[in-house]
Amino acid sequence: MRLTDDQFSEYLLAADSNQSNSIRILRSFLLECEPNLHESICTDKWFNGLIVFSMENGTMVYALGPRSGGKTTFHMMPYYCNATMQQRHGEALKKFMTGKSCLSCKDASELPFDALREIVTGGTANVQKALAALDESRKSKKKKS
Repeated sequence: MRLTDDQFSEYLLAADSNQSNSIRILRSFLLECEPNLHESICTDKWFNGLIVFSMENGTMVYALGPRSGGKTTFHMMPYYCNATMQQRHGEALKKFMTGKSCLSCKDASELPFDALREIVTGGTANVQKALAALDESRKSKKKKS
């Protein structure tokens, strides 16, 4: 499920022109790299007001949207759960990172899209693997108890 053109246009009304352009760029990029994700506007306490991209089971994989100071935020769970990606692309993303999975920019055209493409392409599969490993670890701990 995707936001309709009207929903997306209405969403962008709260953003300034740089944010609107950055959101358009990042959304298009995400949908190109991961076309099977569900898209919605989040209302929970962590990602409230952001566009979230989720797996069929509802697990959030990416989020993006406007933030204070005219910036746009982009959350990438595949980066958070993959140490190899962090090592490989940490330097390129360093000046944009504001958290373990979040980057922030005033202009998305400044982002290192080669690094982002490697993180995002197949990123849902990486999140699924990480969740399966976590589930297996929890089952293993229960058996030991």
